Amino acid sequence: TVYVYKNDMLKKYNQVYLMFYEYLSYLDTINDIDLYNQLVTKLNDLIESLDYIYLEYDENIKNVLIETLSVETNDFLDEHIHQYSYIKYQQQDLELEDVSNFNYELAVTYTDKLYIGGFRQADTLVYYDALNYRTRNTTGFEVAVDKNGIVIQKDILVDLPDGGFILSGHTSTKTFLIENVNMYDKIEIIDGAIYIYKDYLKMLYNYYVELRNDLNDEITYEFRKEIPHDYQYLNELIEQIDILINCFKEEDLTIFTMNQSFKITNQINSFIATSYAQLIEYDPSLSRGIWYYPFSKPGIYDDTTLEGVIKTITNFKEMGINEIIISLFAEDECLFDSSMYKKYHKLENYDYGKYGNDYLKCFIEECHKQNILVNAFTQTFHGYVTSMKEPNEEYYQKNYQDELSKGNIYYYDICNDNLQNELLNWYSELISLYDFDKIEYDIIRYPSSNLHIYLETDKVLADKEITDHGYTTYTMNKFMKRYNLEGDLRTLIKENKEIRALWLNFKEEALINFITNCTKMMKEIKPNIIITAAVFNNYDNAKKSYLQDYRKWLDLKIVDQLDVMLYTSSNIEFNKVIATFNDLYKNYNIRIGVSPRLDDLNIVTDIYQLYKSSKNDGYIIYSSSLYYDDRFTNILKSNHHLPYLNDLSEKNKLLQLNIQDIIDMIKYYYSVKNNTFYDNLISELENDGNYLKLINNLDDESMKQNLLDKVS
Repeated sequence: TVYVYKNDMLKKYNQVYLMFYEYLSYLDTINDIDLYNQLVTKLNDLIESLDYIYLEYDENIKNVLIETLSVETNDFLDEHIHQYSYIKYQQQDLELEDVSNFNYELAVTYTDKLYIGGFRQADTLVYYDALNYRTRNTTGFEVAVDKNGIVIQKDILVDLPDGGFILSGHTSTKTFLIENVNMYDKIEIIDGAIYIYKDYLKMLYNYYVELRNDLNDEITYEFRKEIPHDYQYLNELIEQIDILINCFKEEDLTIFTMNQSFKITNQINSFIATSYAQLIEYDPSLSRGIWYYPFSKPGIYDDTTLEGVIKTITNFKEMGINEIIISLFAEDECLFDSSMYKKYHKLENYDYGKYGNDYLKCFIEECHKQNILVNAFTQTFHGYVTSMKEPNEEYYQKNYQDELSKGNIYYYDICNDNLQNELLNWYSELISLYDFDKIEYDIIRYPSSNLHIYLETDKVLADKEITDHGYTTYTMNKFMKRYNLEGDLRTLIKENKEIRALWLNFKEEALINFITNCTKMMKEIKPNIIITAAVFNNYDNAKKSYLQDYRKWLDLKIVDQLDVMLYTSSNIEFNKVIATFNDLYKNYNIRIGVSPRLDDLNIVTDIYQLYKSSKNDGYIIYSSSLYYDDRFTNILKSNHHLPYLNDLSEKNKLLQLNIQDIIDMIKYYYSVKNNTFYDNLISELENDGNYLKLINNLDDESMKQNLLDKVS
């Protein structure tokens, strides 16, 4: 019997110290005196941090060490100013490294229970092959392994390879798969244990070759569609990416080369993300929004002073953000004087200059000065339990088992007329007191229910099988009286499918009535207010499980815009949903809510999804609490050279910006592409002359259509 004893803390300390001393030895290899001095300075500055990490280990310090010791050379990115240019773009795809050349070594072993087939529960890792395959939901994560044991797909849902298998995880095992299994890894399963073999550098090489080739396909597509971009810069970015990818051909894997690979991956990610940002076509009214939570990140956003508010708004403006959806609560307290909720107690301590301690007025007016729309982020049926001035237990939703309905939040009882009246009054106060441009309904739904799956079932066998909500005394009595019913509602729900259907219709009717009345009331107070709603991205599931029938809301004109919460780190899933909305909602105003960072920290995925969303009515980023790092903000600051207005701006102001953009396109893209000077057209555009006639007489059909689209 062999007993192995570990001291994980000591192991972590040693990893950091070894990393530090690898750099000391690396200094001897540096000939560039400036680089040498730069590294020596950094190493000296880090000695104090090393002493601290020995006393109290902190993973964040390790990450800071890695980041600090990685000598970035991003001047190539930082110095670029957005523009247009034309070259013949003809980059070829790179070839993948054949897995037969991989030098696999055992890296990870999974020895917890491996389940074979069946339903995937929380914290279970399940094996599926052709003999026990079944469909899964989208709440987990999976890897597909081919007949040779090689990982060929890694996503929320994967396809079963011919002769291979799937490993599917949920919650903790989902995290295990994301963090420990990569594309091109080799997997063996022996006696129920999973052995994961890696060739770290070759895996990185193939991973980035695929990302790079996907990017190349997008650029090539844009070039062939003759869409103006800075193709000279895009070509240079691809060349830089290729140089960096080839660094992974290094065979000697030491701590230093691993750390260098970390630096290289950061650089490649920045180059790829920057490339996708460059592909976002300029449209001054395109929605580029962000959800903002005041007072939630005091080390990053200063919400306590006028200067801090202006700095935050200016930063968003430079990123091209033209709509901020701002939460009206901090620490569960309301940010303005309300008859329903307690006011955020810390506001009395803050001074916003001419605005006094009125934070919301300060924020809205300073946004308007910079042409940024402000949308009131109202989580309509979020039950603010602790901050109501006159709490009423009857206001809080209860489930079938007579428990408070709670996931991440408590829910209000939507069917309660007294609560609805209080909320209507609160919305009336909000829109009367403040000059919001839009009002957003969020948490405009019931908690998740499974009652719809029993609509064709005569009798549900057990109470525990039912997940449903709305069982307050008030609402049950209201329902029973409406339909002249007697007895116990829970028993009727369990034993009668007709009652189940009536109950679901009753609850949906209450939700739609509230939205209808609230929207009507707000538009009477402020006729030009725009009503938006944050909704789930799967319409069928939203309608059945949450009674959130937002297609009906659009048709009834009780909401004007949808913000579809498409929060996924899977680009496959993202593109699938985008295609669905393009097909079914092309006549509606749909913005895509983007937040891969809820699952992933890959900036490539962030910007890729913004690029794809920009092909529609724009995007809303969720949220400022996640998207604040310099790398992300700098990339968004560099993808436009003209300012953004917003989708409510005056048409003549939007036209002026579009004309300036057209002039730049003609000077730097079309003139070179067509080897033609367009002096007359440029002159007419600059002087607001008869440019439409000249555009319509252009020989270049794609140029003609593109310019007409921008001035229409």
